[in-house]
Amino acid sequence: MFMYCAPIWSVKLEAKNSIEMLNAVFNSYMKRYLGLPKYAHGAAIHYYCRTWPLYYAVRYLASEAVTKLSFPPNSLNGHQLSFANATPLPPYQPEIEMDQDFPRKSVYISRNRRFRMRCFRELFNIDHFKSCQVVKFHTRVTYDCKCIYCGQHATRSHTCTLTTMQ
Repeated sequence: MFMYCAPIWSVKLEAKNSIEMLNAVFNSYMKRYLGLPKYAHGAAIHYYCRTWPLYYAVRYLASEAVTKLSFPPNSLNGHQLSFANATPLPPYQPEIEMDQDFPRKSVYISRNRRFRMRCFRELFNIDHFKSCQVVKFHTRVTYDCKCIYCGQHATRSHTCTLTTMQ
């Protein structure tokens, strides 16, 4: 569906808001599949799933489609297609956009829904609010985050050994 006339429209797509809306289509699907909330970090999802944003995929496939076009000699009378010489996008590197506290490791994506959701919810620290002293909603671990059980800094990998946490 997104590839319909993509060599023409994807070159003209420059507004950041439009690109984010296009990327949100695939990101929301991935977040639902992994059992993550909508506010989960998109670049980390692409890193762990080894995918790229939809905009990058459409632009890449559109550039591949343009190279397959062939015209008879002298049929364009020296004219060029406006989308034929589009500048390629730089390679997508999700590590740059990820928070520093995300572990840089490969993750097994199970077909078992419960296991997959539990694994990614732990990785993204979705239940951080249950043990954080900061009452205000926040999606990233800050310096103010402290464990309500042991009082230590509540990092992404913090596990409280106290039995009261259960």
